[in-house]
Amino acid sequence: MGRRAFTPGSSRRARLEPVAAEGQGPHQPKGSAAMELRTIASLFEDQVKDLYSAEVQLLKVLTKMAARAQSPSLREAFEAHVEETREHVERLKRIGEDLGIRLGGKKCAAMEGIIEEGTELLEADGDGAVIDEALIITAQRAEHYEITAYGSARTLARHLGLERAAEELQRTLDEESATDEKLTRISLDEILPMTGPGTGEGIRGEEEGFEMELAEETTSARGRGRRGGRAASTQRTAGRTASGRGGTRTKKSKPAAGAARGRGKTAAKGRTGTSRRR
Repeated sequence: MGRRAFTPGSSRRARLEPVAAEGQGPHQPKGSAAMELRTIASLFEDQVKDLYSAEVQLLKVLTKMAARAQSPSLREAFEAHVEETREHVERLKRIGEDLGIRLGGKKCAAMEGIIEEGTELLEADGDGAVIDEALIITAQRAEHYEITAYGSARTLARHLGLERAAEELQRTLDEESATDEKLTRISLDEILPMTGPGTGEGIRGEEEGFEMELAEETTSARGRGRRGGRAASTQRTAGRTASGRGGTRTKKSKPAAGAARGRGKTAAKGRTGTSRRR
């Protein structure tokens, strides 16, 4: 019997209907199972499973990030989000129970990649404020992914008429957005100022130096272009002058040739007259 997926219903628990079992698609490598997304309901189920995997993975690393943070306010923010993430997992479990979705069996590759990059920071050495800023960046990458994923899943739930699931997803979406804003405030108000005011000036100085070099190269290229244009113009002028001189010589040679022909005719007539007199 094929895998079962839910369809929206009027009761608290959605009705179930059998769908085709997962098989191989036309573009799948041999031996791998292809995902079948024949309905919006099956797409929603896949998104809920993906979110569940993402939250479970993130929950494992958030406690390590809290322990690594040097800033007390950042540590508190991470610890608070650990508790929120636990509640997010429970909400997804409730959605799965209400709709008959088995949440296991799928791993969120996107969150796995984000966590893999963030794990390097947990072992990095360096200035405490810089490490804290790196932790914020990693956490916000995870938050932005979840914000997008929860928003999409909520939209699908509303389309399917799953109002309870949509409300649960919206609640989590609001909390993820609030966490992202909190991390931004900590970064701007506390962490970045601790790295020193000269850092930003140094970056701007490098940018200004690059812009000056680019402007000098542009000016030099324009100068070479103008010099090349003047040389080409001089060559064209010389060509026209030589052409004009050649034309003048040609015009002068025509009367000379006519005079020569006239003298030839006169000489011929003179010879003819002499012969007749003889």
